[in-house]
Amino acid sequence: MKCCICEVFLKQPTTLPCGHNFCLDCITREKEEMIYEENFSCPKCSMTFETNPELTSYKTMKSVRSKVQCGSTDNSAQTSVVAELKGKLGQTKAKEDPQVPLCPRHKKILQLYCIEDKKCVCEECTEHRSHDITPADKERKEREKKVEKIHRKARREIHERELILQKISQNFENIKSSSQSALEANQIQFTEMISSLERMMEDLNKTIKEKKKELLSQAQSEERQQRSAIQSLQETITDLESLSQIKEDIHYIKKSESIICRQEERDTVLNHVNDNISFEFVKKALEHLKLALKDECELAVDIIQDKVRNVQVVNSSQEMQKTIHPTTRLQRSNTDVSGLRPHTERQRFYTDYSEIIPHNEWRPKRRQDFLKIACPLTLDPNTAHPNLSISDDNTKMTVSSIKIKKKNVSAQRFDSWAQVLCKEDLRGGRFYWEVEWSGMGASIGVVREDFPRNGAGLQCGLGRNPNSWCLQCSNTTHYVWHNNNQIVIPAKVVTPRIGLCLDHTAGRLEFYAVSDKMTLLYSFPLEKGRYFYPAFGLGLDLQLHSSIRIPRLENS
Repeated sequence: MKCCICEVFLKQPTTLPCGHNFCLDCITREKEEMIYEENFSCPKCSMTFETNPELTSYKTMKSVRSKVQCGSTDNSAQTSVVAELKGKLGQTKAKEDPQVPLCPRHKKILQLYCIEDKKCVCEECTEHRSHDITPADKERKEREKKVEKIHRKARREIHERELILQKISQNFENIKSSSQSALEANQIQFTEMISSLERMMEDLNKTIKEKKKELLSQAQSEERQQRSAIQSLQETITDLESLSQIKEDIHYIKKSESIICRQEERDTVLNHVNDNISFEFVKKALEHLKLALKDECELAVDIIQDKVRNVQVVNSSQEMQKTIHPTTRLQRSNTDVSGLRPHTERQRFYTDYSEIIPHNEWRPKRRQDFLKIACPLTLDPNTAHPNLSISDDNTKMTVSSIKIKKKNVSAQRFDSWAQVLCKEDLRGGRFYWEVEWSGMGASIGVVREDFPRNGAGLQCGLGRNPNSWCLQCSNTTHYVWHNNNQIVIPAKVVTPRIGLCLDHTAGRLEFYAVSDKMTLLYSFPLEKGRYFYPAFGLGLDLQLHSSIRIPRLENS
């Protein structure tokens, strides 16, 4: 009941958070004296407060003091004060039951909380005075806020998990029905593919058998004709030998006349017999087809299997943020395509099967849509004409200033036409690339896998045979060439950058004038099931004024 500073009966009792009581005037003067101190501390226990502590009224002491002052000479008033103090003391003792936690060292009620040590302390725990201490009831209020927040979060999470449970229950039927549908589709599609292969096998067998029958019949007919001719010639020789026995001139003349006329009327033209009849090419072609189908089917099935394995009942947030790059590329080093060779020896690009779009619906108009299927290409120096110069990064071609005489030119090179092929062959999807040309003119196109390179004939010229397609560019107009047929591009578009789109599965090659809105120059139909190589050409008579460059395109 005494102030901890003036040590007299409390006047206007106030209490600090540490629990010590002071007169309001005393503690106010103390605070004013410590105004320049960084932190205010209790004059009694030296507990430090980081902020200016709030002074609370000590209601019990205030009530007792008022009663004592009102009846200092009245025995009944003093009796009531004593009774009130006993009541308060009784309440304090009542609180000191086993259920109320006490400080194990000081046996005081734990009324404070040390935030730094995360433990409850009493007012006598001096080792915590320099720590951040708060009243236990205040800490409880903070904890109650956190508990309420956790409570709301838990209820919200329960609601979300109940929704997940509903979706999982729905997924049971979806998994069963969709997987069964996939199994049936797998059975049906592969059965149809097997049936299609069997029909194609039967058609090929029928063609081979019909040709066999035709050739055998032709050979038998030719054999009969040759035997008949031999027999006729033998009879003629016999008649001629009999003439030597005739002595009389007139008889000799008459006899020989019929033999000579008969011989002159005979067809003496001899048919050339093909001594190299063979169907070995069928075996090679079928082996090539088998490897191509196997590679294509394995790739497609592998991608489908990966997508099946990636199907999950629940997806974590990290998995949902993953980006899958669809382009799968298989590269091989050997670029020799002079003959029919197994496709496993070549460098090849495959497109992604994860996005199955009907080919008749894929008609992009904007350049960024074409860039999604862009494929990197590089020139193959081993196929370049000796007088063509290829850059170190194999992306630019010019006419060399040094003319090289054609001696010991490799069979892989073009020895007459100023042309070059790319290393990559394309099949099994959609491909897009761009070409920049400058100078007097250039030829840009594609060729089949078995395109010949040796010789000055049309069979080696880009666009001059059935095995190649090209766009011939000049400063005045553009032409397209195929099978030595020239078509003038009607659109009045002369552009230094040409875009080519090869849709292998749909069987289509398209040339575009490159801009934000692509302009279609011409579209060629292509036969399916073949490999194609990008090809380029420059005229040697154009001297040093023309070049071709393949720019690098970034997939959007």
